[in-house]
Amino acid sequence: MSIPFMRANADIAYSSDYFEALFKNAKQNSVLIIDEAGIVLRINQAFSRCFGYAESDIVGKSARILFTKEDEKNDMFEKELSKVLSEGQSSDNNYFVNKDQTITWVSGESMLVKKSDGGRLILKVVQNIHKQKESEFKLRSLNDFNESILGSIEDSVIVLDQNMQMLKTNQSFSRLFSEGESTVPLSDFSVFIKPFDKNGNFCDAIEDVITRQKNFLNRQFELYTTQGDKKTFDVTCQLMKTGSENN
Repeated sequence: MSIPFMRANADIAYSSDYFEALFKNAKQNSVLIIDEAGIVLRINQAFSRCFGYAESDIVGKSARILFTKEDEKNDMFEKELSKVLSEGQSSDNNYFVNKDQTITWVSGESMLVKKSDGGRLILKVVQNIHKQKESEFKLRSLNDFNESILGSIEDSVIVLDQNMQMLKTNQSFSRLFSEGESTVPLSDFSVFIKPFDKNGNFCDAIEDVITRQKNFLNRQFELYTTQGDKKTFDVTCQLMKTGSENN
């Protein structure tokens, strides 16, 4: 996020018309003007719409009230304020407390602005990124869930991308093909499996699935384990959709 006309310690009067247009008309970016003590002097309409505060609710009060109790205990606002005053700029990703006491995840950037009379103000521009963060949390939870399932499967499992690069393996696969190590070094599957797939049939079959986009079920292949044992494996290969890619 950037404000092209602003620089740390820039003269606010230099682009006052542009500044006022940004402050009043911004639709997506919420803007606060804060003094050096952290007191809110002004908020724009976008800020009121996003977080529910009227000017009478917050102007004249410390911007600290926008931070959660946990962040207050960690002096998050004071640290941010100190950084802006000493370095001229600061950025953050954290929760803001709305007027109704719900919380919204935001991405913010604060800039130190010098006025024509020599005084200094802090311009804080905030974006609501709550939906993006929720999506990230859900995806992380899903990945953790999938990892748990993968680890609990007794059959050997390996996940490859469309370029035959190894993405994940479970412990059962590791025990067979990595001398009992808990994990297998992720690499090119064609290279990794070659010592165990002496006739190349297994690797060829996997490549064929990726090329032809056609799964196979319960096909038998002879592979050697790390211990040198020759075993017959019953193999199922299933394509999976992840976004726009096939694995």
